[in-house]
Amino acid sequence: TAVTERIIPCERAVPHYEVAGWDLNCAITGAVLAELSLESRIDTDMESLFLLGRTETGNPSLDPILKEISAEPAQRNAQYFDVLP
Repeated sequence: TAVTERIIPCERAVPHYEVAGWDLNCAITGAVLAELSLESRIDTDMESLFLLGRTETGNPSLDPILKEISAEPAQRNAQYFDVLP
């Protein structure tokens, strides 16, 4: 997906910590869904994720996920969507 293509390894002058794959996946998925919510494309409650708008955001990291959410025929919760393979 577009999100994984944008993760670029870099050398840092300050120490950084490794994050387990599952935790990183959850963090990135949460960030993408939060951004889509801030862009008023989705909303959630405790049980479901609701599509509010299909219009692309113009952000190449968000739009493929928005398209995936838009294409899903059934009502799903936020945990169903996973932005990393």
